[in-house]
Amino acid sequence: MLKGVLLSLAIACAVFFLCFFTGTRVLDRTVYGKPFIRQMEDRKFEDLQELITKEGYSSNDTQMLNAWCRSNRNYFLSIYRQGIVIFESDEGYEDASVEANIDWEDPARRYELVFSDGAITQAFLYYSAGDAYFYLMIAVSALAAVAVFAVCLILLVRRKVAYIRQMHDELNILAGGDMSYAMTIKGKDELTDLAVGIDEMRRSIQAHREAEERTRSANTQLVTAMSHDLRTPLTALNGYLELLSQGKCESEEQQRDFLQRCLEKTSRIRDMADKLFEYVLVYSTEWDQPDLEPVSSDLLLWMLDEYVDMLRTAGLRVETSMDLPAGELRWNADLMRRVFDNLYSNLVKYADRSEPVGLTCRETDGAALVRLTNAPAADIERKEGTNIGLKTCERILAQHGGTFSAGTENGLFTVIFSLPLRKTSP
Repeated sequence: MLKGVLLSLAIACAVFFLCFFTGTRVLDRTVYGKPFIRQMEDRKFEDLQELITKEGYSSNDTQMLNAWCRSNRNYFLSIYRQGIVIFESDEGYEDASVEANIDWEDPARRYELVFSDGAITQAFLYYSAGDAYFYLMIAVSALAAVAVFAVCLILLVRRKVAYIRQMHDELNILAGGDMSYAMTIKGKDELTDLAVGIDEMRRSIQAHREAEERTRSANTQLVTAMSHDLRTPLTALNGYLELLSQGKCESEEQQRDFLQRCLEKTSRIRDMADKLFEYVLVYSTEWDQPDLEPVSSDLLLWMLDEYVDMLRTAGLRVETSMDLPAGELRWNADLMRRVFDNLYSNLVKYADRSEPVGLTCRETDGAALVRLTNAPAADIERKEGTNIGLKTCERILAQHGGTFSAGTENGLFTVIFSLPLRKTSP
């Protein structure tokens, strides 16, 4: 608004000076110009001569001349007879011995004035328009400047009020629940900042709603999947336990077989409970920042070696290449153990055992970078998966200030994760 007021004031000043200079030139060519002044003097002298002739005034009627001069205040009259001044505006001279300085008069203003007593005189008539027209011109210029200032200010205010009304209408749209409607952003003032803030709030609310919708959908899918997956092992477990409790086993070997099957079903139910825990860990919106402790980078190498031994014990071939310099990591042992457990479970379940698993560990751009590759099993499409484990890994690594990505590259399933590494001096 301050910029708008200053701009309006600048425009008004420009209009004032434009009108002033234009008016001055017009006055110089009209009421203050020589042709106009001479025209006015000639016309007024004709009126004076006509009055003297009509009323029969003599050259001694100075009272008449004074009255005429008072009624024509913009004119100055001097009358000479034989070089002697006999009358001057607002002053009558009866003493004919007064010497006149007729040389001071302007010859261009000289007229012959004839009185009723036959006296022929030399009259000098001067017209002056005065300052009235000049002051009027200044007043008109000022009024024009004020009018322009008011119009500019009104247009500015109307523009701002129109934007406020538009924002009001758009807020009503948002209040109606349509968070996809973007606020109009224009200008560079406080109203623009307000519109930007409202639009950022709109996007935040929209993102929150979308996240809630995704969570709600994931909850529904999880409940449906868990209820379906739990029903089968629970039904079988209940059947085996009923047989055992009723003593309907034909032999001890069958009893041990039923107990072994019960243990398998229990293990499966426990795995499902672990998945449920991981699901809550991934989709919870209130996950506390874990306590991170400074540890040596050797701990990561030791855990990778242990991980390699577990994979080889499970029947997988592992090719390793690890070259990580000494440094310090921020580490939560329980959470990082869960990361390696999830990766181990995925490899055991989905990796092609006829192809080697690749594992590398390097220092890249101030971070410890671990890369894990494997060929997917041929029957992987028949194996169900929810990717909850990978999402858990991604969130844990994010809490450690690192990164996590998983995808297929050149036919190989590749997992890459990094942890910030601070090198220590030797």
